Amino acid sequence: MDVRFTASRFDPGYDMAEVDDFLDRCDRALATGDASVTAETVLGAAFTVTRFRKGYDKAEVDRFLDDVLAPRFGDATGGSTSHDAPHEPATGHPATGRTSPVLHPAEQRSGFFSRLLRGR
Repeated sequence: MDVRFTASRFDPGYDMAEVDDFLDRCDRALATGDASVTAETVLGAAFTVTRFRKGYDKAEVDRFLDDVLAPRFGDATGGSTSHDAPHEPATGHPATGRTSPVLHPAEQRSGFFSRLLRGR
């Protein structure tokens, strides 16, 4: 499977080796008809998040797994695969589907930096 993802160094990304190994496993399963990988396996894939070292762009990997790879193994949801997958932390509001911004650790602490970064 020849797939290329954008590399991230300072933004959070997925561990490159883990993603590559998982894609190799999926490629072998597709080529041999091995049933060890299913759409549920793809949608449930979880990878270590890296920071300050190279990793794959999380959104690109998640989009590829949801929109391209999972349908190749059959639809595990009985319909659409557009749901919060385990490989991406669910941050959406159940009623609106809008995602909340992920806060930087400095923004989570009360005090000067929190007020400064939140624009208060």
